[in-house]
Amino acid sequence: LRLVNYDGDESRSVLGTTYKLFKRYQKTIHGDTDEECGFSSFHPFLIETPLRKYQTSSGPSSGYGSFHQQYWLDGDKLIAVAVIDILPSSVSSVYFYYDPEYSFLSLGTYSSLREIALVRELQRESPALRWYYMGFYIHSCPKMQYKSRYNPSYLLCPETYSWHSMQSAVTKLDLTKYSKLADDPNQQDDDARGIDTGDVLVIYDRRPMRYSALREARASDKHTESMLLQYCQLVGKTAAAQMLLYLP
Repeated sequence: LRLVNYDGDESRSVLGTTYKLFKRYQKTIHGDTDEECGFSSFHPFLIETPLRKYQTSSGPSSGYGSFHQQYWLDGDKLIAVAVIDILPSSVSSVYFYYDPEYSFLSLGTYSSLREIALVRELQRESPALRWYYMGFYIHSCPKMQYKSRYNPSYLLCPETYSWHSMQSAVTKLDLTKYSKLADDPNQQDDDARGIDTGDVLVIYDRRPMRYSALREARASDKHTESMLLQYCQLVGKTAAAQMLLYLP
């Protein structure tokens, strides 16, 4: 098992091998055509990344950034690749692909367990790094059902942005495709209260600014105000004040 950075020499030296493995996996497991799993799709999907590797004195020795966990059989045959991001508080699972000839090994399950083990290993170096993020969960999608088998695990309520056990969430999702996961029907997202749209960070005419400054520079309109309010309710006032929202 080798952990290599996306942009490192070790990753680039086997790029052709990893792409061939990806293409074989996509065609066999997902039924993709040659065009659908071409290199022009593979590279921006699993090689290009907005994250740049960096290290801190209090962080793990691997540093933070985007990585591949390569699974080599007998040291010379690549049979699987896990694409992950190592972040200050978590390891985020991005994608996993493997040689279909080794499907009998349940490599998807094994890779998840290895990534959980990686979190524990990294936490010994950096105590703040303690979570394993498996990405989105769609209960009605059979290919995502495996995520519900790991315990303890939690899902984020889409309305209150509070975390709830997978066991209780699945019970609700068995009844309806969409469900508020919080038990209290009156519970709301605390971060969505007391929102001032003027605090929203926007980018307008290629310049970042608070919406309050833009509102002073041009006439406000009800449509933009309504859109900003809905945006704040979705992402919360903390994120709205830190993320750039493009305004035409």
